[in-house]
Amino acid sequence: MKEKKELTGQIDSSDNLTLGKRLKVLREERKLTQQDVADYCKIPVSSYANWEQDRSAPSIERIITLSKCMNVTTDVLLGVRQQDVEERLQSRLARLKPKQKQNILNLIDDILGD
Repeated sequence: MKEKKELTGQIDSSDNLTLGKRLKVLREERKLTQQDVADYCKIPVSSYANWEQDRSAPSIERIITLSKCMNVTTDVLLGVRQQDVEERLQSRLARLKPKQKQNILNLIDDILGD
């Protein structure tokens, strides 16, 4: 398989591409063939081609493998925007009672070691 390349900016996690289109763009940016990616994932090339054409979708395990192959996070691969995550977090925190908010803050402090 050819050397992996960094994301060039032609695609980002804020676009509206399907997973299949995103896979194709990422693969082409890296100058990989469908066979290269299929070999990396240890699957038939026809299975990978079906993913790019949105005829089927990879399993969670394959998403992780694909993200490693493409040298991107699973969030980028799946089109998850950081802003969406932060908005969801803010929305959910706003619905919590003060004691629940304090519990969340304590949990974050434990995770960060503060």
